[in-house]
Amino acid sequence: MNTVFLTKNELASIEQAIINAEGLTSAEIVVCIKTKSCVLGQTSQHTVRKAVEVEAEKKLRDLCVGKTRDKNGVIILISPEDRWVAVCGDKAVSDAIKNWQEVTSKILTGIKKSKNVQGIIEAIDILGCRLEKHFPVKSDDRNEIPDRIVVD
Repeated sequence: MNTVFLTKNELASIEQAIINAEGLTSAEIVVCIKTKSCVLGQTSQHTVRKAVEVEAEKKLRDLCVGKTRDKNGVIILISPEDRWVAVCGDKAVSDAIKNWQEVTSKILTGIKKSKNVQGIIEAIDILGCRLEKHFPVKSDDRNEIPDRIVVD
């Protein structure tokens, strides 16, 4: 899935899902879509998964998702060429939530069924609900990271 295949309306729908999910929680959510593979050449599924996870950790740092006030930023990295998704949370999120399979499965299932946007939005909704349990909205909460899709 390349963003060329996402219309302005689809991008807006995903960004609105981010806004809605962040309305439930003090956490920050960033969606990053890779336009190129995270690995070079043919390799094992395990190597691909690890490379996508490492890229998600790198993006967490590069996009300052890991510099939120409460250390509760989360990045969803979608690598269509690698056919894999990784979710990476900052310190507080990683301590609170250990398993992202439900979130990644929604996106991967959406991609397999050619319902990319629906899968991404459902994953963001699930993520928002999970984050709300651990990081409810605070009275002084503010949006620390723009609610946009990062294409890299």
